[in-house]
Amino acid sequence: MRSAAVSQPPPASLRESPASTTLRARQRGWGICGEARTGREAVAKASELRSDIVVMDFAMPELNGMEATRQIRAAVPQTEVLILNMHESDKLMGELLAAGARG
Repeated sequence: MRSAAVSQPPPASLRESPASTTLRARQRGWGICGEARTGREAVAKASELRSDIVVMDFAMPELNGMEATRQIRAAVPQTEVLILNMHESDKLMGELLAAGARG
């Protein structure tokens, strides 16, 4: 089973977040090993959990997704990072890929 950590702004309730529910429903065989509410927490959780994949929002509080990606990839090079981003900027995509995101 592959493991994924999902990083996102806080969910409206304390139940499983919508992102986790969607990811679990769409990716059979994946398990959610953790969630983070801030970019700093995402880096700490990625270092602790050493998941296969981190799915992260670009607009994270405290530390944006780009800097969090740099730190995650430096601390845990085998963890792949996918960034969710609503901006359609080729420049931003290039910067995210250069920071170590895989898409």
